[in-house]
Amino acid sequence: MDPHKISEPTEISLLRQGLDPFELYWYPTLGSTNTEAARLMKNESTKPPFVVFTERQTEGRGRGNNTWESPPGVLTVTFVIPHNPLLLPHCVPLLAGLAVRDALSNLGATSVGLKWPNDVWADGLKVAGLLCERVEGGDMIGVGVNVCNQTLDLPSSIASRSTTVSLLAGREVSTFDAIHALTKQVATYFIDSRYTIEQAIEWYSDNLVIKGRKIRVSDCGLDNSLGSIEGYCQGIDDSGRLVVVNHQGRHVIISGRVTVISEWNMGTNLTR
Repeated sequence: MDPHKISEPTEISLLRQGLDPFELYWYPTLGSTNTEAARLMKNESTKPPFVVFTERQTEGRGRGNNTWESPPGVLTVTFVIPHNPLLLPHCVPLLAGLAVRDALSNLGATSVGLKWPNDVWADGLKVAGLLCERVEGGDMIGVGVNVCNQTLDLPSSIASRSTTVSLLAGREVSTFDAIHALTKQVATYFIDSRYTIEQAIEWYSDNLVIKGRKIRVSDCGLDNSLGSIEGYCQGIDDSGRLVVVNHQGRHVIISGRVTVISEWNMGTNLTR
C-alpha cells in the first residue's frame, strides 16, 4: 500500500505540516506500524527520519509474543531514526521511554514513570508501551499510547491494569495532541541530541517505578547468560543495564521481562 496514493483527510494533511523533521506515512488501517516501517526502510528512496502512523492497527506487536490492542483512541506510531553507532541497542528503549514520559507529562498526565525495559506506567497502571528494533540504516521506535480510549474496550486481562492520558490529565487529550507532543520529544532525544546518554541513564533511573521493589526478570540477558532471576531492583547502572540484587549477589541485566512480585508502592520519587 502506497501511503502517498491514499486520499488524506484534511486533519492528516495539517498534521503532516507539524511533524518536522519527520516525514509522515499515514494509513487509515495497518497491520503493524513496525512491520510497515521495516518495509519502507528497504526502499532506497525512503530515508529516516520518518514516522508511520495509523488510526487502526490490527496486528500490533509487543515484546516477544505479546500483542498491543488498538481500539479507537489508542495512538499507534513507529518513529524511524538514523542509525547512531554510538548508541547501543539496549539504550534505545531508555531514551525512547524518557521521550514518551516527557511527552505525556507535557500533556498534563500525572505520576508518569518508567517500568524497564519498555513500559510507561502511572500509579501502577500501564499507559504506554514500546517496541524498539534495530534495522539496517536506522532504529525503529514503535509506540502505543492509551490516549483517549475506554479501558473497558481493552481485553479483560489488561483492562484493570491500564489507564489513559486523558484520565491522568483530567481532560480530553486527542491522539493528534499526543503525536505532536511525542514527535517533539523523540526529536529532542534522538535527532537534536540535546542530552548525553549519561544524563538520560541517570534520569531513567530516577524515574524507574520498580526501583526498590522485589521483581522477577524472565527471559533475560543475565551476566552474559540467559535465564530468570528474582531479587530487589537497585536501578540502572552507568551502562544502562538493570541491576538486581539478591542473596547470590549483584546482577546486571541487558534485556528481559519484568514482573513485580511485592505489593506496589508508589513511594518512588519521580523527577523531571
